[in-house]
Amino acid sequence: MKIKQLFLIAGKKYPGWRYTYNPCTPVDVGEHDPDADPHKICRDVAICKYAEIEKPREYFEVGLQKDIMCDINQEGQIELVYKTNIDNPHSRVVFLCDESATEPDFETVDEDNYVSIPNHMTSLQSIR
Repeated sequence: MKIKQLFLIAGKKYPGWRYTYNPCTPVDVGEHDPDADPHKICRDVAICKYAEIEKPREYFEVGLQKDIMCDINQEGQIELVYKTNIDNPHSRVVFLCDESATEPDFETVDEDNYVSIPNHMTSLQSIR
């Protein structure tokens, strides 16, 4: 089973910010947005962030799909580590398996350090 879904979530700490995530294939974000600055869109990324109400809207590449590493964090959890094109050197996505989940879920837990968690019973099986 492969994850085909593009997650789109609202920021918690910074209201008005949106995050997109696609763990399996690179995506372009912002190319069809009439309010986007055409020089500031996300291309071939796993993770992108943007301010929902800003005009012209700028998109920030915070997880490059081509520069991904798999790691085990201090808690023994699997995480994907993505390089970024901005000041923070990387984004981390921690995978949790919830056997009771019926739909994939994705949330940010540390927006300052780009730590996010997709939570689904098939998450780990999907990235093997």
